[in-house]
Amino acid sequence: MIRSFILVAFVSYSASAFAQVNFYEKGKKALYWGITMGVNQSNFAVDRKPFSSLNDSVRNVYTSMGPGWNLGLIGNWQFNRYFDLRFVPTMVFSERILTYENEFSTIENRVNATMLTLPLTIRIKSEPVNDWRIFILGGIKYDYNVVPQQITLADPNLLLLKKHGLSYEYGIGLQYFFPYFIFSPEIKFSHSFFNMMDVRQSPLNQSTIQGVFPRTLTISLNFEG
Repeated sequence: MIRSFILVAFVSYSASAFAQVNFYEKGKKALYWGITMGVNQSNFAVDRKPFSSLNDSVRNVYTSMGPGWNLGLIGNWQFNRYFDLRFVPTMVFSERILTYENEFSTIENRVNATMLTLPLTIRIKSEPVNDWRIFILGGIKYDYNVVPQQITLADPNLLLLKKHGLSYEYGIGLQYFFPYFIFSPEIKFSHSFFNMMDVRQSPLNQSTIQGVFPRTLTISLNFEG
């Protein structure tokens, strides 16, 4: 994913050699609207309970990143030449793979989640060079679990997540000013402030895991105008 982001950034940078300096027409607007789409990879930081007679058969618990995608809307207020306040409500579809290692076998569960995320971030932008500029961003986002998980016979040890969460996120990207829109690829990381493990869990999860803290890597393509 990071290689794809670097490739997009390089292509946009190369295109600046043929720039029409559209920045001077579009770069001074106060309000921008747009759409965002992208892909993500997510996992958990797992807080395991201390070893005891209830869980000593499980030697290790860890998560692997699973694929996902996201789609959302952009509201951007450029309140200063170098600063933006951004609100980007987004639907995020993610997958995390939770693995329990026993002495002779492993148990693997796929934790799928559908989240409505409501991030509020500050974007800090560089001085433009022709029609492109780089930026960094950071802020917080509220996460709402749209489709809560349910334990079934097929997934008796499925990890259930809470309905509400709060995360901080940060990232880097670039803007390229085309005649009719602004193209902004970016890469972001987010980390949950709080334990997202629901109190309703299978005996295996209750005896083994103290908490889980979601982490996500997102690569987005933003189109604003």
